[in-house]
Amino acid sequence: MPALSDEQLVALTQEGDLQAFNQLAARWEPDIYRFLRRTMGNRDDALDLCQEALVKAYLHIARLREGAKFKTWLYRIALNLCRDRFRSAGSRSAARTFQEEGREEALLASEQAA
Repeated sequence: MPALSDEQLVALTQEGDLQAFNQLAARWEPDIYRFLRRTMGNRDDALDLCQEALVKAYLHIARLREGAKFKTWLYRIALNLCRDRFRSAGSRSAARTFQEEGREEALLASEQAA
């Protein structure tokens, strides 16, 4: 029996076929993981985000427009998750650095003087 195309598997998934989505996940998980591993720079984050991307894809597969490529859509989900992770890590890092360097007290003093 020939393998089904991504488009066929997406249509089946949208009809509620979990096995069809499992086939999509098995097909694209290695590529998504490699992309995330290169982007995030470590295995643990890549594994977490890969799983999260696949869960989001499954939960929102109804939003995938007819004719749109599942691969492209899944990569976009993964990329957005990376951006979110970098943003949240950056804001935590910036806040910690600001407080550690004593700038918080300096800023408060300058605001009170003004």
